[in-house]
Amino acid sequence: MAGVRLVVSDSHAGLVAAVSRLFQGCAWQRCVTHLQRNLQSACSGRPEDSKAAVRDLVHAAVYQDDPDLARCVWAEAAPWVASVSARAGEVFEQAEDSALAFTAFPRAHWAKLRTNNVQERANREIKRRYRVVQSFPSRESMLRLTCASLMETEGQWSQQRVFSEASAAEGFAEPADRPAPTEGRRRALGRRAREIVDEIVERRGLLMFT
Repeated sequence: MAGVRLVVSDSHAGLVAAVSRLFQGCAWQRCVTHLQRNLQSACSGRPEDSKAAVRDLVHAAVYQDDPDLARCVWAEAAPWVASVSARAGEVFEQAEDSALAFTAFPRAHWAKLRTNNVQERANREIKRRYRVVQSFPSRESMLRLTCASLMETEGQWSQQRVFSEASAAEGFAEPADRPAPTEGRRRALGRRAREIVDEIVERRGLLMFT
C-alpha cells in the first residue's frame, strides 16, 4: 500500500511497531473504544461510579469539536483519572497524542477515525464462522473460511463508501498548521475545560484522594 496517512488500531505493541516500521511518516490513532477498555481494566476493583467517571472523561475529551479544547479537557481530566487508579492515570497520560491523532485530519472525518470499529466488525464475522465450525481439519481449511469471510466483507465495503470521493480527497491533503492559541484563548479554553470536567466529577460523585 502507498499513501497511507493514518492507521487506526488498538495499542498492541506488535501492531504499533509494524506501523512505525512499514508506514514511516504515517500517523497512528489509538482506537478510543479499546483505550476505554484498557482504562476500565486498569480501574479493576474501583467503584462503578469511578469507572463511569473515567469513561465520561475520555468521552468528553475526544468528542470536542475544538482540537485545542480537547487537549485542555484531557489535561484537566488527567489528575482525576489518576486519583481513581494510578495505573489508569499512566495509561491516560501516555495515550493523549495517539487518542487525539484524528484531530489533525478534516473534521468531517473525525467520527470515522476515532475507532477501528469497522475492522472489529469484520473480525467478529470471522469469529462467528469459527464458532460454527469449532475445529478445522487443516490450516488450509481455516484459511479458506477466513478468506471467504473477508471476500464477503470486501464486497460489502465496495458497495458503500465510508467517505465521499471529494471528502476522501480532502483527507489526503496536507493538514494546515493551526496557529498557537493566544494567551486569552488559552485562559478561556482552560476555564471551559474545568467546567466540563467539574460537571462530570460532580455528577459521578468522584473524590480525589491524594
